[in-house]
Amino acid sequence: RIRFFMTFGESYLTHMKCLENVGLLRVDSVEHKGQKIVPIEVLKTLLPDPASLASRTKGKTNIGCYIKGVKEGKERTIYIYNVCEHEKCYAEVNAQGVSYTTGVPAMIGAKLICEGKWGVGANSVCSDFLRSTSDTSLRSMSNTSHSLTSHNLENSSTTLEFADLKESYNTERLEANKDMPKGGEAQGVDSKSGAGVWNME
Repeated sequence: RIRFFMTFGESYLTHMKCLENVGLLRVDSVEHKGQKIVPIEVLKTLLPDPASLASRTKGKTNIGCYIKGVKEGKERTIYIYNVCEHEKCYAEVNAQGVSYTTGVPAMIGAKLICEGKWGVGANSVCSDFLRSTSDTSLRSMSNTSHSLTSHNLENSSTTLEFADLKESYNTERLEANKDMPKGGEAQGVDSKSGAGVWNME
């Protein structure tokens, strides 16, 4: 069982509770003067851009996961967390701590993939991987999917073509995953099988 935690200041929590009580955190649409609006989108329009607050954000983050399970036959509980200081993050990258702790791990993951040290395509350099047929198929599949969704097509031949592209992509992805540790063979494939984390997400 994995539970994710973040700490928030008392002032932040009080404001959130107040906004919730008056309905401004609602994500469903409501009617206002004959128009449909989503309250939380109105709130987003009214609030300042989060990036503009970075220079005056003070204090530290505390973000972590509380994990309980069985390892090697024994029950184990651990808490993995990070603490980041907003001022130091701003001095380094002009962003506050939450942006830093979101962006930096993803950047490191991308760097490791490009260096061939982690994940799908780890045995080739990034440029080779991006030029591969798998990537071309992925782009084609994505474009076809977008087209089908945008125009709400129900043409059986188009649907069949999309299914063929998807199957082709999955076959190539499984081939690319052959060197994965056990449980990672199906990562990146449209499937619920496969365990573990083998990509930067």
